[in-house]
Amino acid sequence: DEFGLPVRYPWANDYRGKAMVLYGHTPVPETEWVTNTLCLDTGCVFGGHLSAMRYPEREIVSVLAEQVWYEPVKPLRPEPVPSSASDRTDGSQLNLDDMVGKRVIDTGHHGRVSVHEDNAAGALEVMSRFALPPHLVPYLPPTMAPAATSARVGVLEHPAEAFSAYHKHGVRDLICEEKHMGSRAMVLLCADAGVAERVWGCAKGQTGVVYTRTGRSFFDAADTETFLGRLRAAVSDAGLWAELDTDWMLFDAEIVPWSLKAEQLLCEQYASVAAAAAAVMPVALGGLAAAGSRGIDVGDLLSATAARADNAASFRTAYRQYCWTTEGVDGVQVAPFQILATAGATHSTRARGHRQLRLDGRRYAVVGRPHRGGR
Repeated sequence: DEFGLPVRYPWANDYRGKAMVLYGHTPVPETEWVTNTLCLDTGCVFGGHLSAMRYPEREIVSVLAEQVWYEPVKPLRPEPVPSSASDRTDGSQLNLDDMVGKRVIDTGHHGRVSVHEDNAAGALEVMSRFALPPHLVPYLPPTMAPAATSARVGVLEHPAEAFSAYHKHGVRDLICEEKHMGSRAMVLLCADAGVAERVWGCAKGQTGVVYTRTGRSFFDAADTETFLGRLRAAVSDAGLWAELDTDWMLFDAEIVPWSLKAEQLLCEQYASVAAAAAAVMPVALGGLAAAGSRGIDVGDLLSATAARADNAASFRTAYRQYCWTTEGVDGVQVAPFQILATAGATHSTRARGHRQLRLDGRRYAVVGRPHRGGR
């Protein structure tokens, strides 16, 4: 190469073996798993870190070098990755051989998982046509099964069944948060465009991505950057960059209003039901009241109908509070469930407190954050 050093073939990108491979002698600035391989040489002699892996936990431990013991011929940190995803050669591009035909994947928690050929082909077709580049989709949220139908009369779901189900599966601690009716979104937020390009391989000018639970971009490019800019300002005002010692964050969030993405659903399924109830219930109540005034015993039916009318009004109020007019991203709000990851850390198993983020001076959004110290 230009430094007079041998060019190493990127064999890890093509490795598909079952054995975990740990290696060194090719210094990297940070450890990173690549197809079940990990380079543990983080350039301690060059002023980097001394790194080790705890097995079988696969936990990485790194200690900063005391000083630069030997000045490297080649800089320890490489030049920024290419801005175009199509130019990337670091393994973030899809390998077609991994996507076609039947695949068997060994997982750490679920054993061997088979992906049948027709399922793989369908997933590849959807992802290639609609989704963001794979290296910009670090996490896709699972779809959780609902709690069992409640045995209580007149109730479809009830918290008691949910708590019982969690307890049955060994869950002893739960975090209960308000569920905002909106659209699920993952938000990868970087401190600036330089971080986004260097760490995530974003195009020049990009400062992150906002995508749906299926990996599709939530907004167009211009609205994405406007949205990220406002969220970045809220994160800065809350002091989270310094508190979490990071230059990027991955949020699991709900974006509201619900009407932003689900206007057709609201019109066809929710508003139509509310409109029908609003048209029918006053007439029914009026008729029953008139019958009662003539001495007909309609007390129970009148009470039941009045309760239905109240339920219909509550139903309309419940979804209307998540419907309002937006223009671009003006009026759009984000309600984060939690921060999933930051530079060098994941937070899914850590205890959480709460922090409020003020967006555009209009509304507050609550975000879970890890407490300092300890799990």
